Amino acid sequence: LYITAIQHKLCLVTKDRSYEFYGTLSHCLTRLNQHFLLSHRAFIVNLVNIASIDKKNLLITFSNGASCIASVRGMRHILKSIENKPY
Repeated sequence: LYITAIQHKLCLVTKDRSYEFYGTLSHCLTRLNQHFLLSHRAFIVNLVNIASIDKKNLLITFSNGASCIASVRGMRHILKSIENKPY
């Protein structure tokens, strides 16, 4: 679903589990495909699993009910990507 940076660790959140590991978001982005975008400086989201987007509150909700925040620039980038390639 998404990857988040918590202190000095990364947390990969899937539909049923989460995994913690060391690394950087920028390194993860280089290894992921075009379905993953930086929504905020602390979050990488998988566009395929987005269920809804609250533009006003800059909140992204996923298919399992989990949610994360987005920056204004990140939200713009996500909306543009979804518009160009409906997932």
